[in-house]
Amino acid sequence: MPTRRLPKSDEQRNDALTAAKKRKDVTLPAEMVLTPNTAIRLDALQPVFHEKMRLRGLALKEQSNLTFQVEETKNTCRMYISHFIQSFNNGVDRGMFPASDRAHYQLDVSSNSVPSLKSEADILRWGQRLIDGDADRVAAGGKKMSMPTIIQLTNVFNDFNDINLQQSLKKEAYDRAQEEVSGMRTEADKLTLRIWDEVETAFTEEDPSSKRRKAREWGVVYITSPGEEPEPGEEAYILTSDQSIFQTFELGLNGLGDFIIRWKDGNIDNLTLDNSTQFINHDYTIPGEYDVEIEGDPSKITEIHSNNSRLIAVLLPLLASNIQELILQNNMLPASMVDYILTTINGFGTSGGVISLIGNASPTAAGLAAKAELESRGWTVLVA
Repeated sequence: MPTRRLPKSDEQRNDALTAAKKRKDVTLPAEMVLTPNTAIRLDALQPVFHEKMRLRGLALKEQSNLTFQVEETKNTCRMYISHFIQSFNNGVDRGMFPASDRAHYQLDVSSNSVPSLKSEADILRWGQRLIDGDADRVAAGGKKMSMPTIIQLTNVFNDFNDINLQQSLKKEAYDRAQEEVSGMRTEADKLTLRIWDEVETAFTEEDPSSKRRKAREWGVVYITSPGEEPEPGEEAYILTSDQSIFQTFELGLNGLGDFIIRWKDGNIDNLTLDNSTQFINHDYTIPGEYDVEIEGDPSKITEIHSNNSRLIAVLLPLLASNIQELILQNNMLPASMVDYILTTINGFGTSGGVISLIGNASPTAAGLAAKAELESRGWTVLVA
């Protein structure tokens, strides 16, 4: 029998509180399952926690946006420092500069080697030594350098120093935002536990399956223990999306029946399928990984489409054997996940469907073997 699973991550805490708040806001007073005190606490805490999560996400996004720029400018600066020292050493070999002038740069006067530039600290230290040292050397009557000039090196060094400082400030902002969220975890956990206890108590006279279905509407999460046989209708397709870089989540479903799409950011959508494909999109505002659940009877779903959605994992429930079309193109599924999809659907023993995993990792030998068996039963299987 499925058991309750309390939130373990900040994203799960935010999802639980947001789902409860949304359900509370549309529940009539006569049907309210929360005590007045719990409802007041929920109204006070959920908006604050959600906002702090949003601000933390924005801070992380701003920090992440600078990461590529930092790496790019760091590599350029490292190259210019190395080339400057090599060029100076070539000048020493040609007699243009005395070897003793290496001392201006705090280099070994008897060596033409380039010092280690592996770390950020190395680059900052040697860049500044070259800039300061060259000014002293030229002031003492030394010839100016070229290819690169000290002006070119200085410009590149300043670019790296500036963008590196900006990222440091953004990291400090993210750390502060993280502390704000961390400071609310204990209260969020206490309130979530209280809400879930009150919700389950309100439905205690229902049969177990009905109780869980109604409790899920309030954000209560249930999982099936390993080795347990899941109950019909209580399994769910789960599509995990890496939203560290925002990308619209595209989802298309075909089948028959009512389904709830839990986006795991506090938002849900309801779909009624009538044997025609319906598409729905969702945009996230907080970076993270989201386990999107398609809640309903998975045996009633015949098609799933999710292209360009940054998928990194897919869970196919045991009752998914009626799936006839699975289109997950241009995502981020690793080879192990491609293998899992192919071997799982092959294990259903069905015929004549379509699977397209183009734009993901290539399957291994196990996946290719499953692909061949599927094709022998009339499936069209497209992989990288």
